[in-house]
Amino acid sequence: MPFNALEPFGTEPPRPTPATSHTAGWYPDPTHRFEFRYYNGERWTADVARQSVRYIDPIGTAPATFNAPPSRALAVTALVFALCSIAIAWLPFLFVVGAAGAITALILGMIVMRRSARNKSSAQPVPIGQGMAISAICVAVAALGLCVVGFQLTRVVLREVNELVNPGPHEVVIDHCASDGLVTAEGTILNRDAEVHDYTITIAFHLNGKPYQTDVVAVFDVAPGERAPFSTASDSVTFTSGSLTCSVASVYGPTPFSN
Repeated sequence: MPFNALEPFGTEPPRPTPATSHTAGWYPDPTHRFEFRYYNGERWTADVARQSVRYIDPIGTAPATFNAPPSRALAVTALVFALCSIAIAWLPFLFVVGAAGAITALILGMIVMRRSARNKSSAQPVPIGQGMAISAICVAVAALGLCVVGFQLTRVVLREVNELVNPGPHEVVIDHCASDGLVTAEGTILNRDAEVHDYTITIAFHLNGKPYQTDVVAVFDVAPGERAPFSTASDSVTFTSGSLTCSVASVYGPTPFSN
């Protein structure tokens, strides 16, 4: 009698033996290794079934280990994690999230591959999700490689930000502040650090003691102990020399990635 996985087995009949029944059919497995085993009317056969899936389990062999088919959803999840990881792995700071996603994809992909290998030996000819699992593993490995790029870019960004907010010890002096059609401010900056620095200086112009306008000037490659000059001019013509004052509003390092 052929086994049809789409048809229910119905009520479980009593376990047949050659002395009590000679009717061929599917019955609960007397070895309790599977759900059902086929009785051909004379003896139990090696044809067994579990959850409507047929297997071969010769009587007298070691108990068979049943392995659930790998979930296609698990393989899809692994591939989604891998694709999302490779999309962000190269980005500064986000490479950490990319690395975590890639590791997750690797673990899920390996679980699917391991189950696929088991099911090959359990009469599962085409492992479910194996192709997607292989793709997920390959993409995850590539994402981990890109995480190295993301790490290096993070170091570059942190270095640039550090140079911006920490220009090192310095001294700024305004030597000249006047209005003659154009407002001009001139001065020098002294590098008191042991390294070469670039500076971004913000000059504030005050009218009658109140802030009126600002201007930014950049000074590059100031050697240790060197005093470098700077100057800036405003196109405003509303100032008069008598009411004009200049001050240094802020000093930062170079604008990130300006070099």
